[in-house]
Amino acid sequence: GLPDQELYELGVKFIDDFCWSTNGSRYFDPIEPALMAGREKSAVAHYLKGRFLFKQAWAFRGVGTADKVSAAGFAQFERKLKESEASLIKAWSLDETDDRIATLMIEVAIGLGYQRQSMEIWFDRAMKTNPGNYEACYSKLRYVMPAWHGSYEEMIEFGRACVDSKLWRGRVPLILVDAHSAAKAWSSAKDAYWRQPGIWPDIHASYEKFFQLNPNAKSWRHNYAWHANACQQWEELQRQLDFIGTSVNHDYFGGYSEFEKIKRIAAEKTGRTTTEAKTAEAPR
Repeated sequence: GLPDQELYELGVKFIDDFCWSTNGSRYFDPIEPALMAGREKSAVAHYLKGRFLFKQAWAFRGVGTADKVSAAGFAQFERKLKESEASLIKAWSLDETDDRIATLMIEVAIGLGYQRQSMEIWFDRAMKTNPGNYEACYSKLRYVMPAWHGSYEEMIEFGRACVDSKLWRGRVPLILVDAHSAAKAWSSAKDAYWRQPGIWPDIHASYEKFFQLNPNAKSWRHNYAWHANACQQWEELQRQLDFIGTSVNHDYFGGYSEFEKIKRIAAEKTGRTTTEAKTAEAPR
């Protein structure tokens, strides 16, 4: 049979491309016997089955708010999630080093309304196996969102923990930016959210820790510059424009003319001109 990694890549692509609707079973059911044949001890095979069932659960529920979901939709959502849970627990019993399993279990925990401590078990498993698991952190962030099982305060608290951790790496520190982005989406302040007291210190800390861990991640300077502009932190905006130099993805800022406008504002506010960074070294 296929090696596990190849099976995983093909399986994920097939499930995500063809099995996301309520009639996804018409595509998955014919291949399930071949997927599982001789693979009862394969964590990847059980994970893929769990992933399919998870996708099915959300297809039946839909992505609308709870008041827009029918009783039948909720019933199917819960049934499919419980089936997914069983497959993923089986997968974990076969391979406790695969953080993808634990990560998807956090999403199952969201849908089934796990108690916080039960969700945390899966989160800890995911991060212990892969300290750079951004997806697990984002799933936990979703869990603690007010729309699910938490609050604004819990979101920000977790985001700050992602910045402060001495163990977590990769994109994990950016979870604090994600937490504020989610909060902004629900805020009546709209774009003024970014200019509220206390927001910029979090955004600044998030990006500084990220670049401390990932000094060569130059494309993320666009994100830092975007948030500096949104927060009206002109010195930081200018500094990030200097880092970006001429390697600009104008579309990220809304097009060439919008980027040029941002450059002009930064230059006016700081009394400087945008120059290319002379070093790739990250700011401290």
